[in-house]
Amino acid sequence: MQKPIFKALSIEKQREIIRSKYLHNYDFSCANLCCLNLIKLDLSGLDLSGANLSDSNLFKSYLVGANLEKSYLRQAILCSSDLTTANLSWADLIDANLTHAKLTSANLYKADLTYVNLTASNLTNADLRGANLTGAKLVGANLTGANLTGATLTSADLSATNLTGADLTGVITEINVLTF
Repeated sequence: MQKPIFKALSIEKQREIIRSKYLHNYDFSCANLCCLNLIKLDLSGLDLSGANLSDSNLFKSYLVGANLEKSYLRQAILCSSDLTTANLSWADLIDANLTHAKLTSANLYKADLTYVNLTASNLTNADLRGANLTGAKLVGANLTGANLTGATLTSADLSATNLTGADLTGVITEINVLTF
């Protein structure tokens, strides 16, 4: 049975669904969820590909295995959220706040993480191939085993970042601070 497409519903029905927190019955691909308060919601496994979540507050939300491919998360708050195995390939996360976020084995292939705050985040075994991390704050982040092949780290702050076993092949950088 195919799930109803969220973006095709009336605004009133969309608001009702978000308030009810019964989100797993809908297809959220390409949905406009901009500027919403989505704190502590279970969004695990949802198809949010191409969705606009810019300026939304997803503090402590559960997005394990969610599909956020090509989604828009500019200035979104994802502090302390769990994005384990989430697909964020080609996502726009410019200036997003992901402090203390769990991104273990997340797919961030070609994601735009310009000026993102990943302080104390866990990116163990994350796929960051070709990601743009220009000006990113990765202070105290765990990038153990992460694949950063071809990533851009220009002006990124990697103070106290754990890069043990990370693949840094072809990384583009003018690192201001690099402390192990």
